[in-house]
Amino acid sequence: VRLPPIQLYKVGDVYFVKDGNHRVSVAREKGQEFIDAEVIEGHIRVPFYPAMGADELLLQAEYAEFLRRTDLDTLRPDHDIRPTALGRYDEIWEHIEGHRHWLEAIRHHPVGVPDAVADWYEFIYRPIVTVARERGVTDRFPNRTEADIYLWVVRHRGELERRLGHDVGPAASAADYAEHVRPPSRWRAGLAGVRARLRFGRREVEPAGD
Repeated sequence: VRLPPIQLYKVGDVYFVKDGNHRVSVAREKGQEFIDAEVIEGHIRVPFYPAMGADELLLQAEYAEFLRRTDLDTLRPDHDIRPTALGRYDEIWEHIEGHRHWLEAIRHHPVGVPDAVADWYEFIYRPIVTVARERGVTDRFPNRTEADIYLWVVRHRGELERRLGHDVGPAASAADYAEHVRPPSRWRAGLAGVRARLRFGRREVEPAGD
């Protein structure tokens, strides 16, 4: 059986496995010298430091690839889209691509990536993170970024729309998430009495998993 090629990030002369670690391990066990690979060149649009750990380097490589795809550092130089888990830039890119297709459907003409990125950032991403800031969600999760919270809200939005049977806008989804999300466990003991009084009749939402 011919397996699909692994995916590698190449930054300078260094390679990082993006997808296919298990296939690499199997190839090593079999003494295989070569393996098919798709190489993604990491454009140096973000800093890399020798002291970075493996996950930090991979996150930076993913960020570099995300910027190559979106040009967000040019379109919105003040952006701060930095998820804390690997693979999340691909998820955000899928959102942008989905938004681009939606724009094409309502405008009845092709929409380029720069236009889609700018529109997504202005009308999807920013409303979500603005509400998250205003409603204190970012304060409840000090070890997470606004990009993490954006992803949680998008997943929550999908669940909300399935339950309600109609579209729920980005800001409204973020407001609903802020209303029901549980704080981290270390906060719960201190808030137990308050939450016990407020729990009746309310639906609580755990933060979405990584």
